[in-house]
Amino acid sequence: PWRAISLSPMQAGDVAALLADTLHTAPDEVRPLAALICQKTGGNPFFVRQFLRSLHEEGLLAFDATRRRFTWDLEAVRRAGITENVAEFLAGKLARLPAQTRDALKYAAAIGARFDLATLATVLRTSEAEAAARLEPAMTEELVLALTPLESLDASAIDSPLVYRRYAFLHDRVQHAAYALIGAADAPALHLTIGRLLRAGRTAEELGPRLFEVVNHLN
Repeated sequence: PWRAISLSPMQAGDVAALLADTLHTAPDEVRPLAALICQKTGGNPFFVRQFLRSLHEEGLLAFDATRRRFTWDLEAVRRAGITENVAEFLAGKLARLPAQTRDALKYAAAIGARFDLATLATVLRTSEAEAAARLEPAMTEELVLALTPLESLDASAIDSPLVYRRYAFLHDRVQHAAYALIGAADAPALHLTIGRLLRAGRTAEELGPRLFEVVNHLN
């Protein structure tokens, strides 16, 4: 079962400890960088992780093979055009994904924070294999997670794109950013379609656990 865990903002010392462990360096050496990251992210644990990924992607935090250590330019990080707004930051990450992945995510966001592959494939009007393939870049970026426990999978099926039957957005901010890709005029029709798809072919007993979800989409 899912449980909500409230996380308070990280302090500069917490970020320094995270950086020291991640970059294999002394905490004192990363304190200035930690303070800057804490300032730019407000200490939001989710945003800190995403911000670090962006620094690495932008080459502002890189491994120097000659010196055998991670290096960074504090002033370059300070001047970097990486937005400090979570919504804008995530919108930028989504914009860099393949177009088909963005489409899959916006439909998934309309389905809910957690969604199953069969419903997504139906809404996308494609096969489950294709729907799973479209989600792969988002999983690589850790924007979407698979919910199927690995230990429950058959060993011969681990390489199949269909082993994951259910997915979840990593954070509600990711879902909101993906949902924002849907035009305001298109949202009502999309929810109506999803509601009808969830209702179709189900008996009253089968529909029971998802009744409120279906009614919410239809409304």
